Amino acid sequence: MNLEEPWRRTQIGFDIRDLELDIEVAPDFSWHWKDEDEFEWSIAEGRIDGERRDAIRTEGNRALQRIIRREPPLDRSWEEWRPDPSWHVPSLPDGWDE
Repeated sequence: MNLEEPWRRTQIGFDIRDLELDIEVAPDFSWHWKDEDEFEWSIAEGRIDGERRDAIRTEGNRALQRIIRREPPLDRSWEEWRPDPSWHVPSLPDGWDE
C-alpha cells in the first residue's frame, strides 16, 4: 500500500507526491512496513516535519487496520485477478508525452 498525497490533475496529466512510507502486503495478508529508512531520512533532512510525520504515521496505521480487517478492496487475494475481457484498451492522445 503506497502512502501518497491525493493526485492533482494538471494540463498534461497528474502530479503525485509519494510520502515515502509504504506497507507491503503478501498474498497471505502478512505485512511489513516498507521504506522506513527513506521515511526517516526525509525527516532528518527536513523534507518532512514533525507534524507531517505524525499525520503520515496516523494515516499509515489507519491503512494498516484496513489491511488487518481485510476491508475491500483488501478482502481477497488479487493474484488471480484479470480485467474483464470486454474492456477496451484506452489510447493516449497525440502529444501526451510532450
